[in-house]
Amino acid sequence: MAGPVLFYRDQYLPDVGLKRMAQMRELADLIEHPEEVSAISQREAQEMLIKISRLQTALLIRAVVPAVENCSDEKLPDRDRLLTPEETGKRLGRSVRWIYRNAKNLPFAVKLSRKCLRFSEARLTKWIDQKLAMNRCSPSDKDRRRTP
Repeated sequence: MAGPVLFYRDQYLPDVGLKRMAQMRELADLIEHPEEVSAISQREAQEMLIKISRLQTALLIRAVVPAVENCSDEKLPDRDRLLTPEETGKRLGRSVRWIYRNAKNLPFAVKLSRKCLRFSEARLTKWIDQKLAMNRCSPSDKDRRRTP
């Protein structure tokens, strides 16, 4: 027995598997002609918004994160570990309170949500190395006082 008979814009769609294709066409049509939104039901609008938000998230990840297949092994970053404020404080010799108060100024801070703050271990290590290199290169206070 055949599946339910579907119609899309007066076209016969004999297979239920084509329903998804019809929904994609509807979405593509609405993207091209947003003035036709009034022709769909409120329920269809809600379903499309859910699908669009999933798509938007996937597209955002694809746009921001480099494709692994396009990178050679040398270019791939090591897996970065996210440190807790306690672990970060130990690495920097600072209190957890100081870490939270200064998180906006720390380039390795990663805000995961409104109440969840973590710190990139790789970026923290790089930041520490840069600070140490700057201290080695810049003249100390003693050297500045001796210079006429």
